[in-house]
Amino acid sequence: MRIGILTFHRSINYGAYMQCLALSREIAKRYPDDTVEVVDYSSAIMEKNYRVKFNKSMIKRPMEFFHRIKRKRVFRDSLKYLPLSDKQIIEDTCENAFEYIKAHYDVIVVGSDAVWNWIKRGFPNPYLLDMGETDVLKFSYAASAFGMGMEHVTEERKVKFGNSLNGFNFIGVRDDYTRDLVHHCSPEADVSFTCDPTAFLDLDYVLNLLGMTKEEYKAKIYKKYKIPENKRLICTMGTTNALVKRLKSKYGQTHTILSVFSNTGAEDIYLADLNPLEWSLLFGLCDITLTNFFHGTLLSIRNSTPVISIDHTKFGSEYKGKMQDVLERMDMADCFFTLDRARADEWKCVLSKADELLNEKNVRERVNADREKLATSRESFFEALERVR
Repeated sequence: MRIGILTFHRSINYGAYMQCLALSREIAKRYPDDTVEVVDYSSAIMEKNYRVKFNKSMIKRPMEFFHRIKRKRVFRDSLKYLPLSDKQIIEDTCENAFEYIKAHYDVIVVGSDAVWNWIKRGFPNPYLLDMGETDVLKFSYAASAFGMGMEHVTEERKVKFGNSLNGFNFIGVRDDYTRDLVHHCSPEADVSFTCDPTAFLDLDYVLNLLGMTKEEYKAKIYKKYKIPENKRLICTMGTTNALVKRLKSKYGQTHTILSVFSNTGAEDIYLADLNPLEWSLLFGLCDITLTNFFHGTLLSIRNSTPVISIDHTKFGSEYKGKMQDVLERMDMADCFFTLDRARADEWKCVLSKADELLNEKNVRERVNADREKLATSRESFFEALERVR
C-alpha cells in the first residue's frame, strides 16, 4: 500500500516538524512493507510568511534577526530526516497537489496539527481533501481547527467542507473544538479522538537519526551551550520575563534556567539554534518545563518531564484551549493555568505547583503513565487503516 501524509512539515515550528516525524515513523514501523511518504507540499503564502525580515521589535534585540536566520537554516537542513515525496509542490491552489496525490497514493492521511484552520492558508486548500471523485482513501489523524472562530465557517464553506468530510474513511481529531466543527459541517460524521503524534514519538529513533546515545547527546548540549554541570535544569518556552525572574529568584541557587525557541532576556541560557530533533530531546534533561506552547507541553510529557502549561491566547470568547484539552485527557488539569490566573497572585500559584512537581517522588513515572493512557487513542486510527488493507 502507498500511504501519503499531508501536513505542515515545512513550518519553521518545532512541534509541526516533530508531529510529522512521529506520525510517519509510527506508520512506517507498523507497516514496513508499505511505502510511507510525506507529500512535500507547502502553500506559497506560508513560504512567504517564513521569510526572515528585520522588524522594529528587533531593534532592541538585534541578535534575534540572526537567530531566526540560523533557525530557518537548521529546519531546512532537518528536512532530510523526513520521508519526503520526490516532487515538491509550492502553491496556494489545490490542483497540482491533488493530481499528485491521486497518482501516487492509495491512502492519504491529513494531519496532525491545525490543518483545518484555514485562516492563514486560505479556503479551499489541500488539507481539506476536497478532491471530488477519487479512489484514494481519505483519513485524518489528530487534525485540528483550533484558533479559527466559527465566523470563518460561512454556509458555503460549511457545505463544501462537509461534503469532503462525508468521503473520509476515518476522521481523527485532537481536540473537542475540532470535533464540534466537524459535526457542524457534517452532523452524521463518525469522529474519534486521536492524540497528537508527539505523544508517542520514538525517542530512540530520534537519537538514531542524530547518531548519538543519550549520554552523547547530553554531553554535546552541555558543551555547546556551556551549561554548568553542578545545577539541574528548568526549561522555559514562551513564558514571560516576569515569570522567568521569579523562577531565578526562587530556584537560581540550585537550577539553571534555560529558554528555547524564544527568549525573555531574564533566563540564564538561551538555546536559539537547536534543530528539531535536538529540541525534542532537550526536555528530558530538565527537572520541569514551563511553557505556553502545546508541543512544548507534549514533548515534555513524552520525555517524562513534569510540565506547567500557561495559556496566553485570547480569542474574545470562552473556549477550551488545546493545552487544557490535552492535559484534562491525562488527568493533569492541575498543571494548566490561564495567563490571567497565573499572574493574579504574582505567579504564586505557578511557583507552588512547580514546588509540588519538583519535590514529588516518582513524578517522571507518573507523567509517563499518564502519557501512555493518552497515546493509546492512536489505536482507533490504526484499526481503521488495517480494515482497508
